[in-house]
Order: sequence, then structure tokens, then C-alpha cells
Amino acid sequence: MRSCKEQRQQPTSNKEGSRQRAAVKPPGYAGAPSSSLAQLDHSPRADQNDLLEHMLARNNMLSAYKRVKQNGGAPGVDGVTIEQLQVYLIQHWGTVKNQLLTGTYKPMPVKRVE
Repeated sequence: MRSCKEQRQQPTSNKEGSRQRAAVKPPGYAGAPSSSLAQLDHSPRADQNDLLEHMLARNNMLSAYKRVKQNGGAPGVDGVTIEQLQVYLIQHWGTVKNQLLTGTYKPMPVKRVE
């Protein structure tokens, strides 16, 4: 009895008489549908939106703010302190969050720091 390897490497001849190796077709795959990315229900855009919504969730943002405050977060290049940020977010968070989710947020240009 031949091993599987010997059976796969068994040369065969075609109509013209040239020798070639027999093709191996693993059992169980014949007629199986392909699972291309185009057929999947998940789109990268939907996954990104889910992640962005999770990041911008109230509990997550409050947790991040508290951590920065506990660490004594220093002002960024715009000079906004953590106290100023709190006042700004109370007034403008709804608008900023909506712009981030819809992709219309336009951050201010960062001045070069030397």
C-alpha cells in the first residue's frame, strides 16, 4: 500500500504523452463557498465607528479626564489647562463629540514648538 505522499507524487501522463504530477484535491473542500471579505457583513468603517463610539462614551471620557487631572496634566501646545478644559467641555462637548462621530471635526493647526 502506498503512502499519501507517494500517491501525490505519482507521475501521470496526459494525452500528448508528457509526464506531470497528479493534482491533489483535499477532501471536504469541493464546492465549498469561498469566504471573501466582500461577502462578510462587517465593514471596516462600521468597526471603526463602533470603536470611536466606545472611545467617546461618557464613562470612558470621564475616566480619562480624571486620570489626567490626578496626574497633574500639563497644558498642551495650545496652553489650555485641565481647569480650562473642564469649562470648555461642559459647554462644547456635545458639538465636539458629534463632529468626531460624523468626521467633520477640524482641529486647530498646531503651532510649531521649539
